[in-house]
Amino acid sequence: IQNGLYIFSGGFQGVKAVDDAELYRFDLVSRTWSCVPAHGSPPEQRHGHCLLSLGNTRLYLHGGMDGRTFFSSLYSIDINEKPPRWKEHSSSSSSSSCPMPRAAHGGVSIEDTSTLFIFGGLSRSGQALNDTWSWCASNEQWTEILCRSLPRSRLDFAYCLVEFINNEQEPKKSIPYMFIHGGTDTQGEVFDDCFLLRLTFDNDQ
Repeated sequence: IQNGLYIFSGGFQGVKAVDDAELYRFDLVSRTWSCVPAHGSPPEQRHGHCLLSLGNTRLYLHGGMDGRTFFSSLYSIDINEKPPRWKEHSSSSSSSSCPMPRAAHGGVSIEDTSTLFIFGGLSRSGQALNDTWSWCASNEQWTEILCRSLPRSRLDFAYCLVEFINNEQEPKKSIPYMFIHGGTDTQGEVFDDCFLLRLTFDNDQ
């Protein structure tokens, strides 16, 4: 975002994370790295987490692991804030419904609805997952998405946001999908399949 790529922590050796909880920015114009001087309480060092952008200023970090510790926490940081400050989010729902701790999962964000989506990953019990969740920034609430058909449980898959134009609708509008490909399960099977999950629907669909 804003001509920059951002990274936070990462893997070191085996299941251990690198001993570094700083946020770094790579400037795509000058091709230089810098450390973002973030305040607040930063997330613990971890790897296998999702770092997603929402809008043109805010980053969200979810999940990850360090050794035998798995995280379910969700943090955000506004890089335009002076100084940038980490904030931890907790669901405002009266229920405890939220994703279980996980790592090696995938996620995308939809700016129009200020929503994050996550799928799959590895649980702390060592099981691969295939559940899908959304998090709404307006009410800070997690919702599990119950899909008609599910990919097999997996982790370490490729994922991205893709959009298709609906030519049957006037005015034409783009429809966002989460695309996933490949990955592996905990028995060592490597997948070569791919799936699309539609992320928004009109009222009449």
